[in-house]
Amino acid sequence: MFDATEQAVLFNFFCVMSFIIGACLGSFYNVCIYRIPMKQSIVKPASHCFSCGTYLKWYDNIPILGWPMLGGRCRYCGTPYSSRYCLVELLSAVLYLIAFIVFGPTVLLLFIWLFLGLLIIGTFTDIDHFIIPNRINYGGLLIGLLGGALVGRDWPACRAMYNLMDDVHFLMGKFGDVEPWWVLPSWADGLLCAGIGAGFGWLLLWLVSVGGRLLFRKEAMGFGDVKLMAFLGAFLGVQGCLEVVGLASFLGAFVSVTMIALHRMIGRDKIVEAVLDPEKLPELCRTEANTSGGVVHVRIPLRTAGQLHYLPFGPYLAVAAIIIVLCYKQVEQLISWWLSIG
Repeated sequence: MFDATEQAVLFNFFCVMSFIIGACLGSFYNVCIYRIPMKQSIVKPASHCFSCGTYLKWYDNIPILGWPMLGGRCRYCGTPYSSRYCLVELLSAVLYLIAFIVFGPTVLLLFIWLFLGLLIIGTFTDIDHFIIPNRINYGGLLIGLLGGALVGRDWPACRAMYNLMDDVHFLMGKFGDVEPWWVLPSWADGLLCAGIGAGFGWLLLWLVSVGGRLLFRKEAMGFGDVKLMAFLGAFLGVQGCLEVVGLASFLGAFVSVTMIALHRMIGRDKIVEAVLDPEKLPELCRTEANTSGGVVHVRIPLRTAGQLHYLPFGPYLAVAAIIIVLCYKQVEQLISWWLSIG
């Protein structure tokens, strides 16, 4: 066995490697974020400048460092490109590092890394295109079921199921750990809990979607979010689904209210005014507009508070799920404390 010094060296080495792996995969996630919604191959062609088409050299494509080294511009044509490429790589690297610190060098860690990667891709495609690709949702669901079977009772969905049973047992006035009524091998237990979590997650958001449509007479939840919740449920289980939806709702409300308040304090709606000749307007506009003065004054809102604060619900679900996964010990302690004072 290793002594304390050797263990510390190994731990630091794996931390550095986790950061590097996360950064490298973050570069690949950038490719997926751009190409998957465009229905392009994520393998070919190689990374290239979207303006001049020149293929990037390896030293121009170093994760995190490539963007600042080039000053945010293509080396060959000088066209600027977004700093988000660098930020996605940094985000992926930091999340991979935190995941290693939380879960250690285990099989579960590999599935958590996949989980984080899929959520990074899904979040930014949802922000850019208001869609969560099916290959992300269905791929995540299959990986969640596979992880449940391979990891067994240590799978987050399985752990959440046992925690939920303990909480119900506690609320009924009974104490001690609850033994499940079923007796299954570890792999089947993990697979069953992942399947139950996926079904519960899908049903939960489907009911929200249907209820919102009936109450507000409009689409309250995209079906991509419903499928995303099935993917999350396969990883997090029944209790995790409830925690994610609750936290995501809070985050969504907080961000929206904050953005609207900031916009009203320091910003203004951007509106363009134009004077048009009535004869150049389409027929429909001429019949409905007041053209008695010989001209028509038009006010066109280009940027409003409502537009600035709006984000689809998918990113909030993803952020909440990442918090629940990486801070699961603190979340469990918080729930236990809340139940003890209830």
